[in-house]
Amino acid sequence: MSRFLQLFKFLVVLVVVTCPLIGPAQTATVLGAKDQACAGTRAAKNLGCTANDLTAQITFTQPAATAITSCVAGQYISLDVIASLASGSPDRYAIGVFLGQSGNYPSRNNAADLCSVGVFPSTPAPFANLDGGAACGDFLGSSTATLQITGVKANCMAAPGTNQLSIPYLLAWDNQVAPSCTAANLTASTNSKCNENVSSYVTGVTVLGYIRLTKQTDPASTTQTFSFSTTASPTASVTPSSVTLTTGQSQTFTFPLSITGGVRQITLTEALSAGWESTATIACTTPSGASAASYITVNNANRTISGNFSLTDYAAICTITNNKQTRMRVRKTVPNGDTGTFSLAVQTDLGLLSAVNQGNGALTGYQQSYQGNITVTETSGSNASITKYVSAVTCTNDVTGAVIAPVSTSLAGVTRSVVLTPPAHVDSTCAFTNTRSANVSLTKSNGAASVVAGSTTTYLLSVTNIGPSDADGTVLADPASAGLQCNQVSCNSTSGGAVCPSAGTLTIPALQGSGIALPALPSGSSLSLAVTCGVTATGS
Repeated sequence: MSRFLQLFKFLVVLVVVTCPLIGPAQTATVLGAKDQACAGTRAAKNLGCTANDLTAQITFTQPAATAITSCVAGQYISLDVIASLASGSPDRYAIGVFLGQSGNYPSRNNAADLCSVGVFPSTPAPFANLDGGAACGDFLGSSTATLQITGVKANCMAAPGTNQLSIPYLLAWDNQVAPSCTAANLTASTNSKCNENVSSYVTGVTVLGYIRLTKQTDPASTTQTFSFSTTASPTASVTPSSVTLTTGQSQTFTFPLSITGGVRQITLTEALSAGWESTATIACTTPSGASAASYITVNNANRTISGNFSLTDYAAICTITNNKQTRMRVRKTVPNGDTGTFSLAVQTDLGLLSAVNQGNGALTGYQQSYQGNITVTETSGSNASITKYVSAVTCTNDVTGAVIAPVSTSLAGVTRSVVLTPPAHVDSTCAFTNTRSANVSLTKSNGAASVVAGSTTTYLLSVTNIGPSDADGTVLADPASAGLQCNQVSCNSTSGGAVCPSAGTLTIPALQGSGIALPALPSGSSLSLAVTCGVTATGS
């Protein structure tokens, strides 16, 4: 009989047990030995497994507390295996069950393949010790029984044509006494003394494909979150279906492989985040680090990962990197309670952002730049002439606070500007500070070298503002002097737009006390007050 017919005749049906087994009662339990050489490797040849001495119907059950309904492809799990045994021949000796841990066939001679091995016990009947070799149990002829092998190690791999967990197994024995058998050397006594099933699968344990996604950003210090969503075709549940990640975080998206063993397309999409470039950089590999280009398609412009996942191409390891937009804004500072307003602008390769009549503390929005220098300017607003102010500008990195050295600055005239190369992928701010700076001088003279006691003299208090800023509101005070009794103050002259105080404010008590405010003293203007005093001093 050909091997195909033999395997077909003794095909094993594998199911997840959810109700009591029908058939022989369980009579023994053994602990599976993991990471063992398989039967073919131990025999130093590929085994044919054509004998029909023993048959086995193996089903799978799991401890209720740790039962699983799925496993992630490529990962190792631990299961309990129940073998239903039937012997249609005389006694058989030194029996064991080999289970391929990585989907491998236990009959093959390949030292790289490993198996979990369950060695038959010697009790209770129909398990026996018929040859005095206590290490390997025997089995009485024409008997039935069940054997549970606990802790079987298996790589989560799907059987061909399905998405259910596959564990190939082999039942090996000797048809003669084998007192020298040990757990380490047990194998089929001849090429035929075994029964193998290489297409067995575990009904109810679904094999899941996956995408392992890691989020990266430039700059890496950001706390920005990014949102991801998924779709599947044919329709299937992707876990999680959506998620948000920050830089350095990873997420594994799992999904059932095709129920027919075909292809399932999974698409992972990142939503566009404000302030970040629309194009991302995406890289995907296989779990081993090789190229995944044969089944993974990335679209950097749309920030998508699409994969055609199958039994062989079941996973992808991907990294998506987002770059923050390079952006610039302007802050306006006008100190000392000044209410002047100014117009601000940011010019980049992507366009112009402007904001008019911005006062102290105002902050424009950000203007994006892809490349090249940025020019930031300010001009006069509706209620202030910039030529009346001294300007200063400082540009800083919003993330680190580091000062950005300008390419050039121009802080005089009707337009103040700074040109700079911004740091890439961060926000930056240029702050213009405008300060009034007037140069005001005062002289006092009566035009006489000496005065006579009892006479009257007039002093001129001359105030001059040479700019550049207006000095409106300047307060003029002239404290009382010994030997003088002042009794009158008046406006004497004005020039250049200066305005005299109102008559009601021109009093000697005010002048010699808290002072008299000058309503208008523009740059380049002057005014004088005449103060009449009586001379009370005596002497030479």
